[in-house]
Amino acid sequence: MTDNSRSARHNLLSIYHDSKFVENVLHHLHDKIMRNKSHDDAKDERRTSTRIPNCFFPNHLENWPVVANERCGSWYAYPYMSAPSTHFKSTDGHKNINNFSLKRINLQFLDTACSAASKDGAVIIVDASKYKVLPDSFRRTLPIWCTVLNRLVVALGEKLCRNRQFVDTNGNINWDTDLYTPSNISREEHEVIKEIIPERVRSALESGVIIDEEWFLEILQKPLRCFWISPEVLNYNNDDDCWECIYSKIDQAKSQYTCIVCISPSESGIKTIPQWRQSSNIDNHIGNNVNLEEGFYYTPGAADDHELAEWSKGLTPALFWRHYEEILNSNITVDESDEVIHQITKKVKDGEYDMNGNNECLQSPITDSFNTLGNFNCCISIGSKESGQSPECWEYFDAILNVSEIEYEGFSSRQQVVDEDKFYLHINVKEGKKDRKELEKWMAVAMMFVGVHAGASKRRILIHGTEGKDRSVAVVMAALCIYCRLKLSSSKSNDFY
Repeated sequence: MTDNSRSARHNLLSIYHDSKFVENVLHHLHDKIMRNKSHDDAKDERRTSTRIPNCFFPNHLENWPVVANERCGSWYAYPYMSAPSTHFKSTDGHKNINNFSLKRINLQFLDTACSAASKDGAVIIVDASKYKVLPDSFRRTLPIWCTVLNRLVVALGEKLCRNRQFVDTNGNINWDTDLYTPSNISREEHEVIKEIIPERVRSALESGVIIDEEWFLEILQKPLRCFWISPEVLNYNNDDDCWECIYSKIDQAKSQYTCIVCISPSESGIKTIPQWRQSSNIDNHIGNNVNLEEGFYYTPGAADDHELAEWSKGLTPALFWRHYEEILNSNITVDESDEVIHQITKKVKDGEYDMNGNNECLQSPITDSFNTLGNFNCCISIGSKESGQSPECWEYFDAILNVSEIEYEGFSSRQQVVDEDKFYLHINVKEGKKDRKELEKWMAVAMMFVGVHAGASKRRILIHGTEGKDRSVAVVMAALCIYCRLKLSSSKSNDFY
């Protein structure tokens, strides 16, 4: 094995290889649905993904939305994603932890799943692990989440006197609240997890984490249940009998359950050393210039903890899939591939590309890069780095807090480039796992900045990070907790102290 085995190129080839498994599942699912449709319904049956050229996404899977489980899952699911990503942490599902997170209730994902179930479909969620056949997010976190929410439905139904749909005429509960786990969870461990579920339900009820209880009961019309697919179950050889069995289980369950299909696309993660792989069992050509016939070093779950890995070099799933033909071009060397990645990430830092790899000068208005909380007179907005681009940003904001490593050229806290009645602060904090404590160190400074400008001054504040998904979210949540009164109503207005 050479040093190249752990290079960006070979890791990204591993990710591409595994992403084809997701496409393979979509092919099987599409073909099964089409066999159940009439000839007229089958017209115009396939289309190309609008996200990535040359990637397959079928027309008739609108009711089977594909969701990435952040952050690893985004690398494999990005070309096929048709709904917002979610975040079920593997750490919540580590053995003997078995947590139901009150910080990550994932109600947006619940909305997606229930919407699919109402249309006779199911939600597909993608994640991977470097060391395990199924990530702990799929083995324990999601099954526990499903069971706790199913039991909350019954508890809240009784509280609001809306339990008629869950209880039959004899007073028996006809709503499935059992725990379902994958086959690689032992019976003994299954029972251990099952015993802690009532405590997790009590904790959720006492916390009031379900703020809109009426909405929760209205949207969840069928109990949640997981199903699992991995290369061990459905392989690249297109085993139709195997797929028929899997689809049959899901198809039969759809009428009774809100189904969550968990796809772990990596092959067995037991081997931690990259293995040389000939690629005859997947598409050998990516676009026009990338040929996999020569083979590559395969790493299961190559995207797992990518933020801590040296190979990622600042690359994101969106950047990779936007430029994957350039990065994986078989006519260039590993070092030249690294240089391509460097040039792409440099253009992001210099403001030439946005985080999706699109040319900044061709992008939509700045208003598409931020969202506002509260009313116009006193509001906080959260956005990506594009929202903080000068001078356009000052048309919409009076105070800007930049919580990221990236700063536009000439736009520095140390330079007098801000008008007298405008305010700017840069807190240089890395996103993701690379910097877990620096934000905590500077949070007090961030809160003072927000407090000064959101109080009597009532200035329009923008808090932005690189993508508006990580550190900036934490700062906004802290500010809301400190400076806003909680109103459990449908009103979107904010009252500041």
